[in-house]
Amino acid sequence: MIAFSCPHCTTDLLRSDREAGQEIECPVCKKPVQVPVLTSSALQSLRLPWYYLFLEFFAVALVIISAVAALVIIYRSLKAKQFFWGLLQGGLTVFGALASAALIKLFLDMGRSLRDMRHRSGPRSG
Repeated sequence: MIAFSCPHCTTDLLRSDREAGQEIECPVCKKPVQVPVLTSSALQSLRLPWYYLFLEFFAVALVIISAVAALVIIYRSLKAKQFFWGLLQGGLTVFGALASAALIKLFLDMGRSLRDMRHRSGPRSG
C-alpha cells in the first residue's frame, strides 16, 4: 500500500502498489492526483533500523524468560509448601515482564508511526 496526501486539499490517501504512477481522482476535492511511485531509494529509507528488530526480539525473549522464571518460582514454593507466596512472586515476575514488553512495543510502534509520517510522499499545501 502507498500512503500519500492530496497536494490540493492535503487529504491522506491510501492506494495499492498496483496503482503507482496512475492518476486518480481525490475523493474529497475531486481533483486529479498522481499516485507516487516508490523508487528503490524511497524503499530503502522505509527499512527499519537494526535496533527495531533487536528490541522486538528482546521483548519476546523477556516474556519467555520471565515465564520460565515464574514457573520455577511457583514450583519451588510448592515444594516449600508456600503456594500463596509462590503465586504472588511468579505473578509479579510475569506482570513486570509483560509491562516491559508492552513499553518496548509502544516505543517501536511510535517510532514506526513517526517514520511513516516523515516518508509520506506529496507536498502539503497550506
